[in-house]
Amino acid sequence: MSPRREEDYANTGPNRLSTRECDVLKLLAQGMPNKRIAATMNVSIDTVKWHLKNIFGKLDVVDRVDAVDKARRTGIIAH
Repeated sequence: MSPRREEDYANTGPNRLSTRECDVLKLLAQGMPNKRIAATMNVSIDTVKWHLKNIFGKLDVVDRVDAVDKARRTGIIAH
């Protein structure tokens, strides 16, 4: 299996993030904890965790810092 290239993570194709996942990612980039993201979006903490799980999978990362970093590098969210 060949390694994925950075441009493979653009917000298109099978790795495309939903609007809500992008919303979570933007709040995550502001340093918000799950509880505050949930309150801001008017959803449960479990829903935030579900979105984060999906984001991590689509971006092929394992944590919040890497998710924000990759999203910024690929243009999914602004710097």
